[in-house]
Amino acid sequence: MCLRLRKTLLPVWTPPGRSRDAGFASAPVPATDLETAKRELRALLERPQQQTQYPQLTVALRRFGAEWLEAIPILLERTDTPDYETRKWALSGLWWMFVNISTLNGSPETQAQALSLMRPRLSAIFRSPTEPVELRRRAVETLVPSWAVRRISTASGEKFIIPPRPLDEGTLADMVAVLQSRDKASEEFRFELIQPLLSQQLQSFPEEARTIRDALAPMVEQGDSPQQFLAAYAL
Repeated sequence: MCLRLRKTLLPVWTPPGRSRDAGFASAPVPATDLETAKRELRALLERPQQQTQYPQLTVALRRFGAEWLEAIPILLERTDTPDYETRKWALSGLWWMFVNISTLNGSPETQAQALSLMRPRLSAIFRSPTEPVELRRRAVETLVPSWAVRRISTASGEKFIIPPRPLDEGTLADMVAVLQSRDKASEEFRFELIQPLLSQQLQSFPEEARTIRDALAPMVEQGDSPQQFLAAYAL
């Protein structure tokens, strides 16, 4: 069996007009402006057109300022619609907010709150073999942002490196479940997942390495052919 391995990364987003001392997401947004931002975001996500970049979406999300958590329920709601492009836009918005806004402006407590809001829905998409791979990929890249992008840049030229972070218990369990699955639709996707696991994530967090290797090791002898191939590659 020949599998074509590839590493697919989301594009690096550069928030327009952002500088570290510009006060973005630091001042409270008036209630009327917040309601306007919500209304505009909902309108933008009404059956959007296919795109590979989302400048309108980033502008809409930046309008939430310090109240950026208020955008998350709207984006999550749109991930559950039948329209593929709407779901793709919504997942891209969640990724952008979590990587750009929470990394540069959010406290650890705010980031944890954001993750707790996003996690159940993102986990369901990531684990489901019936979901399109592109949506599953975007879900996991939000749960583990350092897999999708290592550096973000501001308009003023500042560079910020996103370091690997430990996987929360739920995401680690999701990862193991997907890697151990047998569904044929996920074969290439599992190899996409294992590549970053074999690099910075496992090097930074040896306990995670042990958990994942312990989960994959029995597949060498007991798994079907694709599982054996994956386990041998990973181990």
